[in-house]
Amino acid sequence: MERWRDRVAVVTGASSGIGAAILTDLAKAGVIVVGLSRHPDRIRSFDSTPEAQSRVHPVQCDVTVEEAVKDTFKWVEDNLGGTDILVNCAGVFYQGRLIDEHLTPQIKETFDVEIMGTLFCTREA
Repeated sequence: MERWRDRVAVVTGASSGIGAAILTDLAKAGVIVVGLSRHPDRIRSFDSTPEAQSRVHPVQCDVTVEEAVKDTFKWVEDNLGGTDILVNCAGVFYQGRLIDEHLTPQIKETFDVEIMGTLFCTREA
């Protein structure tokens, strides 16, 4: 990981689960990490060292909103010099059966977050 020290990583879905774990590990390894989430107040480095915490930049971004993604990656470019690493971890999970019509909004949200969000972020990175 030494070769990635001081590089810039953008991690989507960084406020919980796999995204939060990756954000933490990257910060501990010396990577500057921009954590994207709809809830940036939940993003934190679990390493208590000031160095690791200073490397984490929580940013509010709903990856399903194309303009929000564009604005976020412009901020990364303007303030940190661009994106060297992109980790797409944003996701939602609903249980149910595909044939249940009342789940259509949840199915659409899943598609928007996991497919369109990944597409928007990858394109901008």
